[in-house]
Amino acid sequence: MGPGDAPGAAPALTGAAPSRAGGRFESLVAHDLSAGFVLVSLVLALFWGAAHALGPGHGKAIVAGYLVGTRGRPRDAVALGAIVAVTHTAGVFVLGLVTLALSALIVPEQLYPWLNLVSALLVLGVGLGILRRRLRSRQHVHEHGHEHAHHHHDQEHRPGLLGIGVSAGIVPCPTALVVLLAAISLHRLGYGLVLIVAFSFGLAATVTGIGLVAVTAKRAFSRLSLDGRLMGALPAASAVVVIALGLAMTARALPGVI
Repeated sequence: MGPGDAPGAAPALTGAAPSRAGGRFESLVAHDLSAGFVLVSLVLALFWGAAHALGPGHGKAIVAGYLVGTRGRPRDAVALGAIVAVTHTAGVFVLGLVTLALSALIVPEQLYPWLNLVSALLVLGVGLGILRRRLRSRQHVHEHGHEHAHHHHDQEHRPGLLGIGVSAGIVPCPTALVVLLAAISLHRLGYGLVLIVAFSFGLAATVTGIGLVAVTAKRAFSRLSLDGRLMGALPAASAVVVIALGLAMTARALPGVI
């Protein structure tokens, strides 16, 4: 029997158990489309993306620890959210294309462990970088003064910001991947891509909000009359937390690739 022109059935990922919210998200792709429904579905995708970010994963503690450990600013929190949105969207697209191109040889479940390992190593590398910068910053303050140390900090801050954002968004959730594959199967690729972009921006909004809370809290505590040594040790302690999280993520990801 030859291939037909009618839309096929929406695919499912074996071994991935979507949540109840995920099931509702996937059902949007097969719904009859109208201008009003498309607008409502975009709002729902934003909401489900934000709710998904509150669950386990996506580096919320790492984002907070990084911003505290590097004297992060509100614009850094916004930049992190933007990087997460772009990385998550690109990750879904790339993984979907790889799944379609190599569907006879590999399934997404085989790629997720490697993505988790890459994310863990990025977090570990950023944590070590933060700790190294804190130690070098103290040396620069001692040798060259605060202004030179602040300039040196800004030069090394951007790569770490990019690394944290990529690590938080590089692992696409199975629900978003199912939505993309279902949209391709139903010949609604453009609509599926728009839903995934909205989902990713909802996820990024939550990450940005957490980052802004961390930055605001750190500034509030810095105004309190606390012991100077304690406040001075906070960035280094945050770096140790990020390193510990990176090691834990690496240990959890390794069994999946060995």
